[in-house]
Order: sequence, then C-alpha cells, then structure tokens
Amino acid sequence: MHISKQEFSLIRDYIEAKSGIFLGNEKMYLIENRLSDMITRAGCSNFSEFYFKIKNDPSSSNLTLMMMDAITTNETSWFRDPKTFLVLKEVILPELCDKINIGGPDKINIWSAACSTGQEPYSISITALEFFHTKGGEKMCQKHIHIFATDISASTIAAATEAQYDSAAMKRGLPLNYMERYFQNIAPNRWLVRDNIRTMITFKQHNLKVPLIENLPFHVIFLRNVIIYFSENFKQQLFRQIAKRMAPDGYLLLGTGEILNSDFNAFDTVTYQGYSYYRLKKANKH
Repeated sequence: MHISKQEFSLIRDYIEAKSGIFLGNEKMYLIENRLSDMITRAGCSNFSEFYFKIKNDPSSSNLTLMMMDAITTNETSWFRDPKTFLVLKEVILPELCDKINIGGPDKINIWSAACSTGQEPYSISITALEFFHTKGGEKMCQKHIHIFATDISASTIAAATEAQYDSAAMKRGLPLNYMERYFQNIAPNRWLVRDNIRTMITFKQHNLKVPLIENLPFHVIFLRNVIIYFSENFKQQLFRQIAKRMAPDGYLLLGTGEILNSDFNAFDTVTYQGYSYYRLKKANKH
C-alpha cells in the first residue's frame, strides 16, 4: 500500500501528538512498510481512511496502540552500555545504601522507562543482587530495591512480564555465569528469569507523553536509547516531568550519545570511568 506525502504528514503528526515520537521525512518508508498490513486488516483501503478512523472514532483506540507497537523500535540487549551498570553498582547503589544506613528512605525506587522486552530492568535487578551479595544478601536486596518498568508497547510489556527468552536473545550481552545463576532452562531454546529477579520488578504499559500516576520518588531513572526519537520540544517537557518525580539528589541515566540540552539546568553532569550521567541539583529538591 502506497502512502502519499500528505498522508505521511497526517499520520506522523498524529504519532508525535500521541507519543512524542517524531519521524522525519526519511521515515516515510517505515510508515508504509510497517502499517500497510495493519491498515488492510482494519478494513481501511488507504492511509487517509485509516488516519480519520483512528482520529475520530473513539472505538479505534486499540488501533492507535497497535500502530504504536508497529512503529516503535524494540532494540535491546542485556547490560546494554555496560558502564551504565558499572556506575549503578559501584557509585549509585553504595551511596543510596549509605543513606539507608543513616536513617534515609528504606526503599530505593528505580524506574526503567522504555524498558522494551525486559532486558534492561532484569539487568538492573541482577546488578542490584550482585551488589547486595556483600551487603546483607538477597533478602536485603529484595527489601530495599523496587524497580518500576514501563514501555509504550503493550506487546513488549507482555513479553517482559512473561520473562522468557530464546537462545539468540540470551547471547546478547548476558555473561554465562549470570545465565546459570539467574535463569532457568525450561525447554530447548527457552530460558526463564528466576523468581528472585522478577519479584523486584513491576511492569506496566505507559506512554511517556502522559504523566506517570504512580506517586513514587524515584532515586534512579533509566531513560536510555529513547529520547533520540523525540522532538526537542517534547524532550524538554519530559525532562521537566522527570525532575519533578525524582527523589532529592536522584540520578538520571541516558543512553550513550544522548545528552541533556544545555539550556536545561536541573541536573549536574557526573562522569565515572568515561560514562556521563546526571544528578538532580540540590536546588531542585522537593
């Protein structure tokens, strides 16, 4: 099914309004390739008809969700950008645990935004367990760590919640000793994340365009490899929302190559072993 420039503009603007995802003109082929079959299954004969259906028909909300599923890129792996997890284990968790020991908040809340099929939050959970091996063990970790993981895609959240991965997925960044320690081989070519990893994580479908309803002060927010898809205007809106939802001195971790706009001064830049991340300034404490 062919898409015209006018149809592409309509659908692109609708996607940006609903999700913050901005598609440049070079992405016309992506819309055409990924949505054509879905549009036919929806009973529409062209992109214009589909656009007006999802825009004006309240009963078509599921079609909008399906469209978001189709156009989002769910590229992920275990311990993607390993220095991120090194910072978590060697800098952030020790600092937060020190605060617990002197009477600070008993729960460390970590948000994995845009978590895709779960590899990131499970990697966070494994990192926390590895850290707590020397700080009271598994029970202590499960007492203090809560990971909230979200994604706009219903299908990826379903996959993340299922917590089962094939051999190809397992080989993408997962050390062999972690595979043996934290996963169960339940069938040929099928691995299940063990319960001691899963119990620390709450999964939920969530669109970053919509304010988060969970009233948690987040000590660490992973917002990695997603803002590259957003318009500059929405990035600034999102960073302001995130700053408001963070605990005092909370940490924001972006993907490699992703940076805060220099005009946004709510965070200080911190560098550890060549990896730069962000800490909420004291002036922005709630």
